[in-house]
Amino acid sequence: MDLALLDPALLARMGTDFYVGWGILSLLVAGIAQGKGRSGFGWWLAALLVGPLALLLLLLCDRRPAGSPA
Repeated sequence: MDLALLDPALLARMGTDFYVGWGILSLLVAGIAQGKGRSGFGWWLAALLVGPLALLLLLLCDRRPAGSPA
């Protein structure tokens, strides 16, 4: 086992990268939701909670017809 993988600075940086990536993913989900005529804020919150699962669900949803409530 490589002890360099247990370096606290490396672990902290990896954790930060994970949260930054999760945040970027949530913004991407919100943008896609708005493009499909859905609530960007609601999908952003969902993406913060369940991340990639929200993206998958959103990609499976149809575009909301014009004139229907969000």
